[in-house]
Amino acid sequence: MAFTNYKTFRGVKICMEVLYVFTTIASIYLIVVRSIALSDHQKGDNTTAEILSVVGAVLGLLISIVGFRGIVRENKWMVAFLLVLTIGAAIADLVKLSDQFWFTFVSHVVCTVFTVIYLYLIIQKEKDTGRFNLDV
Repeated sequence: MAFTNYKTFRGVKICMEVLYVFTTIASIYLIVVRSIALSDHQKGDNTTAEILSVVGAVLGLLISIVGFRGIVRENKWMVAFLLVLTIGAAIADLVKLSDQFWFTFVSHVVCTVFTVIYLYLIIQKEKDTGRFNLDV
């Protein structure tokens, strides 16, 4: 039996892959820029917020790499984990919402919507084809 929404599935998968490649590039950019800013300061001048921003960028990089792997392999468990993390990030952005966090909030909401659609299509594909991807 053929998968009925194959074109939609491929389109959403490509959008997710492009989105997470851009996320990976943005995380690498943030790591480099924030690390250079930290190295320019005198020792002891670094604030906790600056250090946490580098740590956050590294965590964002790891999450985007794991998410990209789940997207490419069409692994519903990794995509579900990615969904939980993007919802958490959107809620965290909503809590600290100010002028500078609107872009990240909107981008997390867009990622969440695409992830929900992609997870639904993975589950629908498994039901239609009868093949279940159990590997992690």
